[in-house]
Amino acid sequence: MLQASLVGIGFSVVAAPLLFLAYVLYYKSLNQSLVARVACFALLAGLLGLQYGHYLYFAHDVDVLDLKAYRLTVFLVPPFFYFFSQAILFPEHKKSYLQFFHFLPITLLAIEQTRLIIVFSFVIGFAYCAWLSSILYRLRHIRARFKEEFFFFSLFTVFAFIVLCLGVLASVAEPLLYYYFYSNSISFSLILIVFTLLVKPELLESIDEVVQQGYVQTTLNNIDKTAICKRIEALMKDDKLYQNENLSLSTMANVLDLSGHQLSELINSVYGLNFSRFIRKHRIQAAKDLMLANKQASILSISMEVGFKSQSNFYAAFKEEEGQSPGEFRKA
Repeated sequence: MLQASLVGIGFSVVAAPLLFLAYVLYYKSLNQSLVARVACFALLAGLLGLQYGHYLYFAHDVDVLDLKAYRLTVFLVPPFFYFFSQAILFPEHKKSYLQFFHFLPITLLAIEQTRLIIVFSFVIGFAYCAWLSSILYRLRHIRARFKEEFFFFSLFTVFAFIVLCLGVLASVAEPLLYYYFYSNSISFSLILIVFTLLVKPELLESIDEVVQQGYVQTTLNNIDKTAICKRIEALMKDDKLYQNENLSLSTMANVLDLSGHQLSELINSVYGLNFSRFIRKHRIQAAKDLMLANKQASILSISMEVGFKSQSNFYAAFKEEEGQSPGEFRKA
């Protein structure tokens, strides 16, 4: 158990900076305001600070619960999680000085009872998790168009609730149990995020698209939807833009001189699909045409030609769209 915890802490040291760099350098379509970047950096730095404290306990037997810096970090992580989540999900939200009240729980550090303080920090985290769940619940009317996004969104929310509930229990148990639980929870959370973004790198953009469709008022009042739709069809049919494996909502929006939110709303309102599903349908149709036209071509070459990054992604998408594997389709 000790070795697993130390390995997890080591992974956190590597993963946290990489996640920040990926957000800043790769996810250009997401909110890149100063507030968003600072919140992201502070959140990941806070998690690293906690992991360093856990390392001190495991390696040097330092009970960091007695250190004010550790307890302060425990209280700072939840509000920075909130600020970063809000910046990503609601980039147009107006900032207010009242938001500094999210840091008010820090005053609880004046309480002498360390265990009670840690329990309070998990309860506060639970409140932020409930806020995230409320967002998910209010978006239920568009769940059918964003099945994959809702699955991952729900997965992270459920995992957060489990962690927070167990965290409250661990906070009143023996220190060793608390340190094991909290360090491994942070490590597993980062592993889950890294794995998810490797499997579905467009997830953050897709979740942003989900929320915008559920909350933002129409952005198409001054847009010639018919003309734009004709351009979209030309990009798909003539230019075969879907062949670009790195095609994203923001990339295609720039080609059409639209904002990402405008393109997302247009595709949802006209085609009844989210952006990812829209592009995937065009890729699958192109793959079907290629399989029928050239029966000697390998499935791998076809999947790469139509824009899929891997054969496994192609198989999964094809089966979801067509109800059968590419091989079964070709035989039929």
